[in-house]
Amino acid sequence: MTITMTKKPVKTAWESQADKVKDFSISTGKKSKQEIKEFAESTTAHGLKNAVSEESSKFRRWAWFLAFLTALTYLTYQLVTCCIDYYRYPIQAQQTLRRMDALNFPTVTICNLNHANAAKVEDPQSVIDIFRVAKGGLWPEALNTTLERMQDSPEYGPYLRRNYKELMEQMSSEVDEIFYFCQWNGEMVSCRDMLVPVWTFIGKCFKLNSNASQSLVATRAGYNGGFFATLKTSLNGHTVSEHSSYGFKALIHHMYDFPDVYSKGLLFGPGSSYHVSFQADMIKYLPHPYKAQSDRYCSEYITADHTEMDMVLNDSIDSGLHSLTACIFNRANTRATKICGCNMDNCTLYDQLSCFEPTFTSIYDTATTMDLLGCPIPCTIHSYRPIISQAAFPAPDLLALDTMMTGNTSYMDRNLYLGLSLFFEDLILREQVHHPVYNTLSLMGMIGGNMGLLLGASLLTLAELLEFLMYLVWRLLPKIKDVTESQT
Repeated sequence: MTITMTKKPVKTAWESQADKVKDFSISTGKKSKQEIKEFAESTTAHGLKNAVSEESSKFRRWAWFLAFLTALTYLTYQLVTCCIDYYRYPIQAQQTLRRMDALNFPTVTICNLNHANAAKVEDPQSVIDIFRVAKGGLWPEALNTTLERMQDSPEYGPYLRRNYKELMEQMSSEVDEIFYFCQWNGEMVSCRDMLVPVWTFIGKCFKLNSNASQSLVATRAGYNGGFFATLKTSLNGHTVSEHSSYGFKALIHHMYDFPDVYSKGLLFGPGSSYHVSFQADMIKYLPHPYKAQSDRYCSEYITADHTEMDMVLNDSIDSGLHSLTACIFNRANTRATKICGCNMDNCTLYDQLSCFEPTFTSIYDTATTMDLLGCPIPCTIHSYRPIISQAAFPAPDLLALDTMMTGNTSYMDRNLYLGLSLFFEDLILREQVHHPVYNTLSLMGMIGGNMGLLLGASLLTLAELLEFLMYLVWRLLPKIKDVTESQT
């Protein structure tokens, strides 16, 4: 039996569905076109109503439409550019000069370039030979032997096996051995009261103005508003120093900065009186997400209740370090300790000179020029720009005054003595403060300015457009759903 099926009903059904879609599109298109026209004529955006006005010629309508489209395109470009620039968090630096009634005096760390006075041990020459071999150079000792060979020598071995810090403490100088007399604000003061011994990576140094609770304050600029001291060095038992020089090194820094006398500082030699005037500078960076230097962000350091060297040598209190230098020293010390198995507190003299010191030097030098070992830049940086002048020292009147005050008739040897004056050049604080280029108010102003200039629009115009689009979607969705259901 043959069954014949007609295709006419199928064709009729397809045509019926197509007609429904076509009717829907036509009716929807007409209504949408009319509603868009009504919106264009009533919106507060300028120019759009001229593009749909039936009273205008076709050419005029197209001209207005192209003008509106061009303005809208440029507005979109401007808005995107503003947003991208805003989220780059650009900054601008403002320089200000503030004349102050008083300024906190900086901390000054003063070190004897003769870090180890070998004359204070039983066999000075053995210690001098050890340091000459360790530092290298053209010394005969350095050319003919090594620290490893010296370990087995009965002459050098006992010193090389001693604790480094204990030996350095024995060979270091005290305040009274270095500072002859001191003045503050033109009045004589006790050097022992003014200067506090501190342990650094180059040995014992002395700090002026180290007590935060009793900080020295300068109320006037110039020589009579600062600190003066006569210093005496010694050539007896002088070991090898940096650049083969003798005298003193002074580092001017903020009280909360760890003294990097290892790689920084001003050198002063005997026979001269040095006037060091300085100007106070301060930089204030913005915190994250604003960048401080290149691609680096700043962070505030918190002062911890530990001594400076304890903070640097102890890994467990790394988060409490109060300066960038202390952070770098701490992390360089940690890495060198892992490599050498000891640090400055427990290394022998041999381990210090043969391993820890050269390893630490390499790590630290690389850190200060490269990645800072991951230490953040402080958001506030205090610095002091020195201006140095000098003259011969001592003068005959000082010799006479010294004889009158102390009864000492011996001549002050210019090869051993020097004068050092430290004072502010002026009581002006030079500030560089970073400010955001944009804030929320300025960003809204830029957006509003571009919208008003290009389209005569405002936020209310955007509200009109949003309301119109929501209305179209709300009205068209039910009809689209009906057509979809009828097709299925």
